[in-house]
Amino acid sequence: MRLPSVFLALPLLAIAVPAAAQDEQTPGAEEEAQAATVSAGGISIGGEAVLLSDYRYRGISRSDESPAALASLTVSAPGGLYAGARGTTLRDIEDFGDVQLDLYAGYGRQLGLGTSIDAGLLYYYFPDGDGETDYFEP
Repeated sequence: MRLPSVFLALPLLAIAVPAAAQDEQTPGAEEEAQAATVSAGGISIGGEAVLLSDYRYRGISRSDESPAALASLTVSAPGGLYAGARGTTLRDIEDFGDVQLDLYAGYGRQLGLGTSIDAGLLYYYFPDGDGETDYFEP
């Protein structure tokens, strides 16, 4: 018996980290967030749980203009390395299923005078996706 993929994202909802569900806030979009960060021995672990009125990705609604849940967890090292995971519920997205899981890792650093550098790799995973829906993005 196969569990619905939304259950794969539920463990992420129990923990929480700043995550960008979209680049710009949608006019009228409401969100509620719970964030937490723990630091030990220079390594920090942070997480975030967010309720969105509409999950948009690059301007296109992936929640069919309905509410969505997003949760993330990030582990950061003092030298600038970080890795994490983010899960978001989807709705009525043909070929993609009901959940989007993102795995990411990278290196980020403040250079000074308001300048920073950040480079990483992001893997989009759709557990219920039909065909080749999963992909990497730098």
